[in-house]
Amino acid sequence: MGLLHLLVLVCIGVSRGQRKGENIIDETEKAVEEPRKVIEEAVIENEKPNIIFIMVDDVGWADFDYNTPGPSAIPTPNIDSLAEQGIKLKTHYVHPTCTPSRAAFMTGRYSANTGLPFAMYPGSVAGLPPDMPTLPQLMRKAGYSAHMVGKWHLGHSQPKQGPIGRGFESHTGSYMWDLESYTKLMWDRPWTKPYGADWIKAHENGSYLHYPETRHSTIALTEEAVTVMEDHKKKTDNPLFMYLSYNAAHSPLQPEASWLEYCSSIPHLWRYQYCGMVVGLDWGIKRVADAAKEILGENTIIVVSSDNGGSVWFGGLNEPLRSGKHTSFEGGVRVPAFAVDLSGGKYLGRGGREFKGIVHISDWLPTFLSLARSSNLYQDLDMDGVDQSKAL
Repeated sequence: MGLLHLLVLVCIGVSRGQRKGENIIDETEKAVEEPRKVIEEAVIENEKPNIIFIMVDDVGWADFDYNTPGPSAIPTPNIDSLAEQGIKLKTHYVHPTCTPSRAAFMTGRYSANTGLPFAMYPGSVAGLPPDMPTLPQLMRKAGYSAHMVGKWHLGHSQPKQGPIGRGFESHTGSYMWDLESYTKLMWDRPWTKPYGADWIKAHENGSYLHYPETRHSTIALTEEAVTVMEDHKKKTDNPLFMYLSYNAAHSPLQPEASWLEYCSSIPHLWRYQYCGMVVGLDWGIKRVADAAKEILGENTIIVVSSDNGGSVWFGGLNEPLRSGKHTSFEGGVRVPAFAVDLSGGKYLGRGGREFKGIVHISDWLPTFLSLARSSNLYQDLDMDGVDQSKAL
């Protein structure tokens, strides 16, 4: 055997030995890594995120700065920052008025299928059908605690029609429509007498208190949302579902004076006052998001949406979309919305992007239940909404 031949055989032997050794190492690493991956996937599969849904009232397409092609007259730096971190929902649809959108959100059905196709007036005896399961009821079946802060507008003539009667463990806020920001008085027309004050703190154990909340409603609701998170953290290990429904930027336009300081460049009175209401939302939503991260942790999802398009007759702007609230034109039903996954993408994927698929307000019920690993709870409910979790 020649020397060259011998060297080739030696090299082949060494190479095979290396590969064999590498294979042993690879197999060992694989034996360790695969069970670890299975455990991690099982943990994620069973982990349920805290979910906070924030609904703002009558905020139009062009009323959050991030949603405009150039700088907006209304500064919303905190909302813009959150939207940039998350997923901007560029074709997010609702119904033209508040009650229908809220009914769709609560039931996963189009408003026509809930019997609530238009905004409810004070004195109405209507409400969500009692045999129709609601989002808080289903989330609690999925192992969540469910609390509401803010405007309900889905039935008020009997306690069983209110937030507690429809599944929430606690509710602080108002039952009905537009109310004064400080006195909480409700009006039909400025020249008539008010219907009365609308503010309550209620609990599932049957206790409730109607009381004169004198803080601006945006401030009061924001601080109450923080309190709900703090109390939840102390009392239970369950994940939290919280529905925060602001009265702003709905009329009457009564912003804090400090919020108006950011709106001095706007000459039109109603747009100027409306700007102040949105600036208040910018402060409140940041406060809630910061508190959620600190109290609940990064295992939290926050979704923000308007209930309908902006009211162009008292300051809202839906440009370039046509018309606004009360209409089925794009300006009435296509609204600013975004979702933020504070975990860095564990549930909704990476942030910092736009999602251009169509999302409807009724889709959030099946989507939240899917994120809660409980899609089985809605499979037989014949809903209109669809699970958007994988699409997102």
